[in-house]
Amino acid sequence: MHRNSTFRRALLVAGTVLFTIGGMLAGITPANADTTTLVPVSLTTGAGSIGSGQSVGNLRVQDQSGIDDDWDEYVEFRGHTANTAYSGQLTYTLPPSVPASSVSGVQLRLNYRGPSRAEQQWQWSVYNFTTGSWVVLGDNTGATSWGIWKLLTFNAPGPQTELVQAATGNILIRITSSNAVDDADLDYAGLTVTHAETTPTPEPDLWLPAQTDRWQYQLQPNATGSGTAGGIRLNLCTVAYSGGSCVSPTVYDIDLYAPDHVTPNTAAVQAIHASGKHAICYISAGTWEDWRPDAGDFPESVKGNDVDGGPDGTWPGEKWLDVRNLAVLLPLMDARVAKCEQAGFDSVEFDNVDSYQNDPGFVISPADQLAYNRALADLAHDHGLSAGLKNDLGQVADLIDWFDYAINESCQEWDECDLLDQFLVAGKAVFQVEYTDEGATAAGTCPPANAAGRGAILKTLDLKATPWRPCR
Repeated sequence: MHRNSTFRRALLVAGTVLFTIGGMLAGITPANADTTTLVPVSLTTGAGSIGSGQSVGNLRVQDQSGIDDDWDEYVEFRGHTANTAYSGQLTYTLPPSVPASSVSGVQLRLNYRGPSRAEQQWQWSVYNFTTGSWVVLGDNTGATSWGIWKLLTFNAPGPQTELVQAATGNILIRITSSNAVDDADLDYAGLTVTHAETTPTPEPDLWLPAQTDRWQYQLQPNATGSGTAGGIRLNLCTVAYSGGSCVSPTVYDIDLYAPDHVTPNTAAVQAIHASGKHAICYISAGTWEDWRPDAGDFPESVKGNDVDGGPDGTWPGEKWLDVRNLAVLLPLMDARVAKCEQAGFDSVEFDNVDSYQNDPGFVISPADQLAYNRALADLAHDHGLSAGLKNDLGQVADLIDWFDYAINESCQEWDECDLLDQFLVAGKAVFQVEYTDEGATAAGTCPPANAAGRGAILKTLDLKATPWRPCR
């Protein structure tokens, strides 16, 4: 859905620059390599305990500094309180697109506050699946006793491929204390994994839209009467801005679900195919929506801020997702894409895949977003569906090899359409929509879109069947 943010353009530029600079500052990523940041998917305590009401989700965002003491934002690892030395384990999981054999570096970053090493040693180790032993990474050396939060960084020794369980992609980190004289707090525990550059895995028989295709964008399946199927109007014929006889869509981008909001819209897809057209399956991959049938499958830990925008300034019932948590989100998205495939769709549009340019309530880096978006494209291809990149103009150069075409809202309004030229040069389609209730006009939208080769239409933000005004 359309996002209306006054600082979007600034963040677009800033996000791109930070991603580039971040890679240079690290100084450890070799050529032809990528990095993926993981957060823990589970925390298991073997001896001792953790603070009441606290969970592993508190370790996924670094939000404590100085002498902050926000109980709900960190985890207290208890040795003294439990009257025993603490021992526990964090589990991290690589995305399916990163095989264990490609891993060349593992770095653990912790935000720590607690006793000094002289008082109580807190130590972190990584499990070697080849030798069946724990390898010490480091301890709380350098931290002052209950001083300010301190970021500890440890690089795992090689060979790092042995630190990943090949069958599951799991990496295990052990936390131990040397005695029971005190407790310690962690606000963040992230793993940065360096690995061989991942490549897209498209299937050879995917449907790929042509640059000459004309699209319709109807996300509300509420059309009725003659010429409709599954709430989608299929008898549209409108004179384009370019003139001539009335024209009809050749591609329909519609919601996964039928008017009951529960059943995949197989009826619409079958009718679209019967008319010789193609169907794109819309799903929101970056936000949680309370009206979806799988809404209850999303844990609270991955739900962030409410989403701004919409005709009235908000999108009620919609929250940003923590796209860093691949272990939770990718299986959920895979289940949705599987439904797209089962309903007969030809392609998938993944919406809201630019949270790092917004205010999601999590610290999402450009690298986090890139890893998630690439994994989504791979999911679509694994199900025999092409993948459309929605917005995320700041990462076009890094995603163009994964995505088969682009979909964009309001690039004319934001003066960003030139960023989509890379898709056009690569021979891939660009579908553009501008909204008349935000001031877009055919005279302002269509001449530059037609000249560039983008398939542009004018709609209203409610995305019903009509109005529909194609530029060509």
